[in-house]
Amino acid sequence: MKRIILMLLCLAAPLAAQQTDSLVTVPASMLTAAQRATIDEQSLNARMKAYGQWVGLGKEVGEAVNGSLSAVTAQANNFANTNVGKITVALVVWKVIGWQATQLVVGCVLFVVFLICWQWAFRKLALDHSVLIKINADKSKEYRIIEGDDKWKVGMWVSFFIGISICLLVIFVH
Repeated sequence: MKRIILMLLCLAAPLAAQQTDSLVTVPASMLTAAQRATIDEQSLNARMKAYGQWVGLGKEVGEAVNGSLSAVTAQANNFANTNVGKITVALVVWKVIGWQATQLVVGCVLFVVFLICWQWAFRKLALDHSVLIKINADKSKEYRIIEGDDKWKVGMWVSFFIGISICLLVIFVH
């Protein structure tokens, strides 16, 4: 045991002898103006060096991203010009806007068909209109006027707003 302690002391002595510089902390108020200027200059130089390293790193990352994106763009363009690429692009577009495009087309077609049918029914049921009764021998025509019913007018306007609501729901609600 004594040998181990003696050996440790022999190894520790040269280590203690090597520590010639020691750090001393002094308040800034005790420094001269020249010393403070030197410390500020050293601090500024250290910060500028760190900033320069970060700027260099940012430039390298930017160049790497730019190179990789240009390679990806070129390959994607080459792929999109093939038949398989065109089908893939069509499938991606369908996946992104296909359902909304279907809703828009179906809703607009439904709106046009509803409007035509509603206008025809409104004219026949709610408005006054003439009906051909017979054509005489002298090619004159006899008409009878059929009066529209006010009850149908209210019902037709209610059906109009319900039909427009359904068309808008088909177009805009997913």
